[in-house]
Amino acid sequence: MKIISKKFKILIQKIFYQLVLLNLKLIYTDSAKVKAILYSDLNKDFTNQSFPYSEFPEGVKITFYDNDLNETIVTSDYAITYNKTNIVNLIGNVVINN
Repeated sequence: MKIISKKFKILIQKIFYQLVLLNLKLIYTDSAKVKAILYSDLNKDFTNQSFPYSEFPEGVKITFYDNDLNETIVTSDYAITYNKTNIVNLIGNVVINN
């Protein structure tokens, strides 16, 4: 711990990822039907933290499928997912093709 003044203290904590995945292909299914496929060149998994999240620093491509197997493709330069809140944040050149 580094002391800045008598009133304030700063705790510097290093955050380490739990897992790194390269060339990820993640298939989401529901009732044995493919609902989405996520592709990413790099995934850093921080689910070992008190507020768990997964980071995709080189971007993602996600193909969503409806009940008729029509595709919607979403891409971005960067993505982060927060496990406790199920929030997904896509950043940089986000494109949705239907």
